[in-house]
Amino acid sequence: MKRYKQRPEGTKRSKSQGLTARGRFTYMFSISRKSDYGLLVMAEFARRYGQGPVSLREIASKLAIPYPFLTQIVIPLRHAKLLDAKEGRDGGYFLARDPKEVAVSDVLNALAEKVALTPCQRGTCPRGCLEKTCPARTFWWKLTGVIQETIQGYTLSDLMHASL
Repeated sequence: MKRYKQRPEGTKRSKSQGLTARGRFTYMFSISRKSDYGLLVMAEFARRYGQGPVSLREIASKLAIPYPFLTQIVIPLRHAKLLDAKEGRDGGYFLARDPKEVAVSDVLNALAEKVALTPCQRGTCPRGCLEKTCPARTFWWKLTGVIQETIQGYTLSDLMHASL
């Protein structure tokens, strides 16, 4: 029986073990940084609901989000009437509705983020989509449906009370 040496600490695994040649993991599913930060920001506003306006600089500092990027996230959230603002010396942003009334899907839709797991669902299929003959098509669409149902049923209040 052949014995293999254990891989030394800190060395990289091969592609077959989940890493690319450059040592980075490849992920089957991922969300954009904009969506991730958007949910973090909205959860923070939900946590502060009813406490008055908060400056974006304070939110950026607390969540370690670059201020210029945060301003790009807040604009569509305000247009979607998920956030409101008060101008002036004691001004800032605040959640426009009760956290129990704002679904995760509302936030993602405001940020123009859609659930699309495959290139076919994004309209960018490199093979010239085989819609009618693709054996995996039904599975991917069902999985997308489950994800959409989850984000529609999960609110900012749920995010605030989630525990690991």
